[in-house]
Amino acid sequence: MLIKKTWLDLSWKDIRDEHISKLKDITTTVTSGFIDDQVQSERLEICKDCSEYETTKRKCKICGCFMPLKTMFNAAECPKKYWIELTD
Repeated sequence: MLIKKTWLDLSWKDIRDEHISKLKDITTTVTSGFIDDQVQSERLEICKDCSEYETTKRKCKICGCFMPLKTMFNAAECPKKYWIELTD
């Protein structure tokens, strides 16, 4: 049985390492450049139709990202892999 750890179960090193990893991912994504407006719009529509999209906050419940911003970048990926057909 897989047990998901909460922040209280993690050591300071685990928390630091996770934040460093997320910062690296964000840096890679943001520096990848902007995607075409049409593709960005299609990505966002896919998000809006997803059960993991939180409409009031306009964010993904899985990755926690603000989707109007995340959908703008070339290297950004959907955690459920729903955008793959848009980039192939």
